[in-house]
Amino acid sequence: MRNAWTSGVDTISNLPCNVLDAVLGCLRWKDAVKTSILSKDWRYKWVTRQELDFNDEFFKSFKQDEEAKRIIYQVLLVHKGPILKFRFCRITSYPDIDHWMHFLLKKNVQEFTLHVSLGNEYHSPHHLFTFQQLRFLELQDCLFHPPLSFKEFEKLINLDLVRVTFDPSIFTYLIFKCPLLEQLRLRCCTNFDILEIDAANLKFYEFIGTSRLLYQVWVGDIYEPVVQLLRAQPSSSGVVKLQRVQVNMFTGLEMEMEFILASAPVLEEIFIWNCTRFLFRSCKQMIDEMKEFRSASTNVEFTFEEIDMEGGYEHEEVMEVP
Repeated sequence: MRNAWTSGVDTISNLPCNVLDAVLGCLRWKDAVKTSILSKDWRYKWVTRQELDFNDEFFKSFKQDEEAKRIIYQVLLVHKGPILKFRFCRITSYPDIDHWMHFLLKKNVQEFTLHVSLGNEYHSPHHLFTFQQLRFLELQDCLFHPPLSFKEFEKLINLDLVRVTFDPSIFTYLIFKCPLLEQLRLRCCTNFDILEIDAANLKFYEFIGTSRLLYQVWVGDIYEPVVQLLRAQPSSSGVVKLQRVQVNMFTGLEMEMEFILASAPVLEEIFIWNCTRFLFRSCKQMIDEMKEFRSASTNVEFTFEEIDMEGGYEHEEVMEVP
């Protein structure tokens, strides 16, 4: 029996469209475009690619960023069909971002990532808040301010903000308008004293801060928390579906932990890690005190880890809170 090669049958070209998209999605941009010279049938297959990832590797493949941006414009102009996943990195031009976002308006984007290299001065594009199919959103180094016309992200599940500046009160409203939100990450974002989060489906919340406001105030032998991350509200559905809490590099969270334990009936784990042995001892003392808190969950496991950055010392303990 003759094989596909000797019989002249183009097996690859006859694959289902979703399989071809997956194959093209595994190629680098330059290689994907080169497939257009394989045959007449392949000339425009790459223009239906549903994942457009203009990451650091893409920009490094060009000698100048201007050449890379010219390619992005060309790709968006000829692209056909939906774009389910879109990623920008190392962007340094306001007008370019705004123009590219306009191209995406009718592309049914579900996952969107934007890393800006403009010193945290760029306002998140207003077009972004019209993406009704959005399920994953990651923003880095920009100002996050929804327009007055913003209604909701009705399908958003995952929100990841890195070095993003926002107004806490407006952010609270935005989270409220994300009814399906399950994962929220805030890393090195705006300084704030209080951030209220009302997300009934929230399952994972990560907060990492670098501001002094996020550490403790040393007064003699007393530690006093200066940040309240969560505040209970009688009318709020709270964190009823929260399963995991991760606390990084600061202590003094008794009030917040008491609220979480009392309001999260399916809570499974609270993970705490610190960078010094001294703070590790304070974590153990804090967890001993938490044993007295009323817990809505029948079995919460505390995992706390000591990490000595200089000496490489690492220690982990697990404690169940009845």
